[in-house]
Amino acid sequence: MAGVFILGMVAITLLMGMMKSVLGLPADRVLGFTLLPFLVLLLLEGVFLRLLLRGKRHVADKQHAMRSKEQVTNELDAAQARSLPAPMASVTEHTTRSFAPIHNEQKSK
Repeated sequence: MAGVFILGMVAITLLMGMMKSVLGLPADRVLGFTLLPFLVLLLLEGVFLRLLLRGKRHVADKQHAMRSKEQVTNELDAAQARSLPAPMASVTEHTTRSFAPIHNEQKSK
């Protein structure tokens, strides 16, 4: 957040310097042209501050809701039955069991 503001101010200052020295614009036009990027920078900083402060308030609301839920009930939920997961089927077993056994009868001479 501070980096955006500092780099934005540096960029606006460089923009003002280039317009003044390279283009040779008068000071009132330079200030007029750089007013828009400065206002955008201030708007962006306002959005960052709003998001920063809003996030902390939202977390506090969740914690309050969790506390009120804990105060409502003192009973534990039913425990889930513990069991091991089913083993994964092997690709080799699947393919070998899919084929019917082939019996080769040897011819006797």
